[in-house]
Amino acid sequence: TNHAKKIYIEFGGKIFDDFHASRVLPGYFPDMKFRIIKKLFRSSEIIFVVSAKDILRKRIRGDHKITYDIETVRLLNSMRKQGVLIKNIVITRMPIDEAVPKKIGNLEKKLENNGHNIYFLKEGADHVNPKKDWSLYDSTNFVPTKKKYIIIVSPGGGSGKFGVCLNQLYHEMKNGVMPFYIKFETFPVHNLSVIHPINLAYMA
Repeated sequence: TNHAKKIYIEFGGKIFDDFHASRVLPGYFPDMKFRIIKKLFRSSEIIFVVSAKDILRKRIRGDHKITYDIETVRLLNSMRKQGVLIKNIVITRMPIDEAVPKKIGNLEKKLENNGHNIYFLKEGADHVNPKKDWSLYDSTNFVPTKKKYIIIVSPGGGSGKFGVCLNQLYHEMKNGVMPFYIKFETFPVHNLSVIHPINLAYMA
């Protein structure tokens, strides 16, 4: 059994241009998360996550007024220009038992032409009830990584980052690896107690 450890770090919210956070949190820079990611990059790998549903319904990023497929390419290029190369991309919430929609296929080709590896995660794989059945993950794609720290990012909330983390953790454990999970969040979680460890960490 391989007793190596993997630590998955999910970054919530916007990686760049987080002007709302910089307005309400004194001393917070709009690209604060990217600054942290860049410092971690030498000892980590990054998995970029985008939702097929966001692409198909033409979800628009409010500040830049661009759709999420364009935003995905923009973010990946912005990171590359600053020395952070992302190889692996997971497109989540894919339709079950259907061919890859044309709009998703076009994005897949564009990303592959830019040197990215594309993986798919079907709709429902991010909503497994651990009390019922984990076997759903036996047929899902696993993203192989080599480094200890794995950073999970996306264009915005609801992209399926946590589902990707669950899928990765399941496969890591099946491969004899000891995985850990950390969530980097900017704001408090309001339906948790003020003294819950997540909110205490936020306040710190």
